[in-house]
Amino acid sequence: MYKETLIKLVKEELLQSSYELLTEQVDPSKHYDFEHSRKNLWKFTDRNKLHHFITVHVSLYKEDKACEVKFGWIDSNNTLRYDKPPTYDERIFNTHIYIFINEIIKYYSEYFDKFYLEALDPLRHRLYRQTLNKFLDKTKYNMEEKPNNTLVISPITS
Repeated sequence: MYKETLIKLVKEELLQSSYELLTEQVDPSKHYDFEHSRKNLWKFTDRNKLHHFITVHVSLYKEDKACEVKFGWIDSNNTLRYDKPPTYDERIFNTHIYIFINEIIKYYSEYFDKFYLEALDPLRHRLYRQTLNKFLDKTKYNMEEKPNNTLVISPITS
């Protein structure tokens, strides 16, 4: 029992260190080429030929002008997955951030006044928060912390 707990703690510490390092290396300009294939869907393929997507879901929070932005990948059975992909590199995260900032909130702010980002875990939530604090234009957008590892990005209205 002790050994299993220790291994789990070490893995969590390594994951946290990896996320902190990733936060320092994020550069949205160094993203994968992507396709805006439907009104609410962006797709790209990473260097390992794994397909990723970002989608915008409307009204999941029962608010008139709110949406949820989901990041995911497509497995070998062509199933959309929202869990952690089997491989990962910083250009994947760069692409997620680039699409979110330069496509989704930039062009969809006239339709939505809240963009919900729910992370899989507290460490990933921290990664999103730190990265958006670094790259989000705070003269145009607010970022709010919500329960359950959720961030809400809202355009600032005059």
